[in-house]
Amino acid sequence: MSHATRSRFCLFLLLGVIAGCRDSGGDVSADARSDAPSGDDQTIYDVQNGTIQPGSPVTLRGVVVTALDRFGERTGELYVSELAGGPYSGVLVFGAERSVVDTLAVGDLVDIEGGILDEFDCAPCGTPFSDAQTLTEITPAMGGAIIVTKVGTAAVPAPTLVEPWVLAGDPAEAEKWEGVLITFENVAVLRAPRAEMVPDRAEFDVTGPYAVSASLTELSPDAFSRGDCFASVSGIGGYFYEPKLLPRGAGDFVAGGTCVTEDSAETCANGVDDDRNGFVDCADFSCQTTLPECVVATTITDVQTGMVAAGTRVLLDDVVVTAVAADQLWVQDAAGGLHSGVIVFPLTPPEDSLVPGSVVDVEGQVTEYFCTTEIEDAVVTAVSVGLVPLPLDVADVAALHDPAPMAGACDAAGTAEPYEGVLVRIRDVSVVAAPDMYGEWTVGAAIAPVHVDDVMHDAAPAPAPGDCFFEIIGVLHYSFGVFKIEPRSADDLVRGDGCP
Repeated sequence: MSHATRSRFCLFLLLGVIAGCRDSGGDVSADARSDAPSGDDQTIYDVQNGTIQPGSPVTLRGVVVTALDRFGERTGELYVSELAGGPYSGVLVFGAERSVVDTLAVGDLVDIEGGILDEFDCAPCGTPFSDAQTLTEITPAMGGAIIVTKVGTAAVPAPTLVEPWVLAGDPAEAEKWEGVLITFENVAVLRAPRAEMVPDRAEFDVTGPYAVSASLTELSPDAFSRGDCFASVSGIGGYFYEPKLLPRGAGDFVAGGTCVTEDSAETCANGVDDDRNGFVDCADFSCQTTLPECVVATTITDVQTGMVAAGTRVLLDDVVVTAVAADQLWVQDAAGGLHSGVIVFPLTPPEDSLVPGSVVDVEGQVTEYFCTTEIEDAVVTAVSVGLVPLPLDVADVAALHDPAPMAGACDAAGTAEPYEGVLVRIRDVSVVAAPDMYGEWTVGAAIAPVHVDDVMHDAAPAPAPGDCFFEIIGVLHYSFGVFKIEPRSADDLVRGDGCP
């Protein structure tokens, strides 16, 4: 997996402490098998099937380059394969000399020397995920360097045809294809990629359901839509907390094909996930948009308190828009209070006529997206114009610094969770940290800072440590491991001369 994909979790969740996530070291494992192959006798099959133990030196001869990471902010990795292909035939090479990697092309035969076998696991980072699986890769030994030498060229093994739902349902089967060039046939886009601040973090789901990642190439939201059918989608088998497919370019997508749908009275009532998207019958988006009985009229409060299950298509009547961003908006139940707000992702960008105070009906699917409750694939209908609910005052600022989701359960009872999606206000707070490279800054106490983000408004002049704000208003949003306040305009940030 590329640096960029790792950054989605380790860099963002832990504010840039990537180095702390890679603690395998370069010492040879004490329990390395005495009968393990060494030197010129080693193959990628040995690396991937457990014959060679983590921490052991690895030398590979005459392997072919199948992919090069030259997309996004962090580049320079390569994938190599045995010429015979098949299960366990590919692996990621991480940390090779960049000046050499930049001269390589797909199809080059190379020797790899100076590396060790590493099983990358970000568990020490304290992410909100727990999974025994790791990403197998060749990394430099402690204090050493990986030497990559081109020795010729060869035909890249043809992608192996696999079924994404089999890989998604069987971790052992997915493990066989990690680092290997594979292909899916007749798969549909289940969720289009979202616009991402960092392009190589974009992902979308296809039949399986299976994640397709932009680690190696752009996945533009304009190029993929829900329901698009592809005769085939190819790429490298990846893994980072879940199996992923890493296409290498536009050529890995072949349009057309025949994709199974689940959108009739028969298929929506047979108890089978016909289109293999992870949802059965009325939990399936296509059934929800086909059968009126699959839509549940409810409230945001019921959604946020778990009274409505994820996957349910809901109708929210007469809710009030509190904030509007480029491709999303936040709405609240008119009565306000705890658990009364939620983020909405419309099927199309929000209309210009939708502003804070607009009263709307929202029909969409309840989704838990990395511990954020959302209404996805929503149809938003303007009803009238009303008043923006008053922000909910949070006297204990530290209550919005909530590490509960880091414990691994999205529904963990935390102090900030009831405010998720709600328009909130904090008062008399000092800046702890200035905006980072992603525009986030923190206020409150250093031991429990509250994050302020720039999705809708970029504070200017940039807040500096010690600056005082008499008032900060915004919707509370959870992403990348932390809750953060999202101010809507300069009016939501009231500066002062000094805080208590």
